[in-house]
Amino acid sequence: MNKQPHRYFAGANTHKGFVDFFESAFAKFTYILKGTPGCGKNTLLKQVAKHFSEQDERVEYFYCSLDPDSLDGIRLTDKNVSILDGTAPHTIDSKQDGNDKIINLTDGVYISEKFQQKIAKLEKTKKKFFAKAQRAHQKAIEAHKKIEGLYHPYINFNEVTQITQSLIKEIEELTFT
Repeated sequence: MNKQPHRYFAGANTHKGFVDFFESAFAKFTYILKGTPGCGKNTLLKQVAKHFSEQDERVEYFYCSLDPDSLDGIRLTDKNVSILDGTAPHTIDSKQDGNDKIINLTDGVYISEKFQQKIAKLEKTKKKFFAKAQRAHQKAIEAHKKIEGLYHPYINFNEVTQITQSLIKEIEELTFT
């Protein structure tokens, strides 16, 4: 009997800007993965999650809000253990309480200096695009607020509340045979 996994996005762009709940992924003992892009952090997370899920352990999955196929971390709730991606954009470091361990996946792995330079250049470009996207997102929020300001005076929110309550009551009374 597999326990139903819990799936979360630990961060996201919202109407109030970026919201980060990644700290909530920490457990009593946390492994923090470090390494360059493509070094196997996501693969490690998926393999560990699969193993413990098959052992009927409850696994919480923390997905990347930019790439929902990619994991930012997992928490094994029965064991109170987390494994988190500690690289940018969600740089996480040990809490220094003796219950964290950093695993550097590029230790001992040969990566040519030329390839490291390419990665560093791409990371700088990515940072610029993230900053540009954040500015565009903020402008979209401002435009949305202006539009709301135009139509809010003409909306009868008491009527919306009555419709909402009627819908809730109707749903609660539904029976399926």
